[in-house]
Amino acid sequence: MSEEWGWYAGRHEEEMTAGPEATREAIIQVGRGDFCGESFHIIEARKRPIEVADHANIADLVDRMSETIDDDHADPDGDGAIFDPTPAELHSLEGMLKAEIRRWQELHGILVTPWAFTEMRHEEFIPGELDDDEDADE
Repeated sequence: MSEEWGWYAGRHEEEMTAGPEATREAIIQVGRGDFCGESFHIIEARKRPIEVADHANIADLVDRMSETIDDDHADPDGDGAIFDPTPAELHSLEGMLKAEIRRWQELHGILVTPWAFTEMRHEEFIPGELDDDEDADE
């Protein structure tokens, strides 16, 4: 997947079905052909790979670990958790685990491609050729 910007076109601004093209002019030409002279939308956009570590919920992981450790190893009649890291310890662990997840993703060349664009700019509505004919009749 390329991180380069490309031009896309679609009948509706929510769904781009044509592209990528290198230039605005090229996507307009493609759009005029693909959409049979009807109006369409264009946008310049790109998809950046997803960093898996950004989606790691370390707090949830630690909560599950704490529950398992307590269930398996704590005094059943006791009144406290035996694994209860401080906020500073949790912050440290989160940094370390996310760094390792990034290293793991890079080491194995794991590329997570998003379905939707991650960045967009230069949205534009392109009137259809038929729209000009309708205006001339009025």
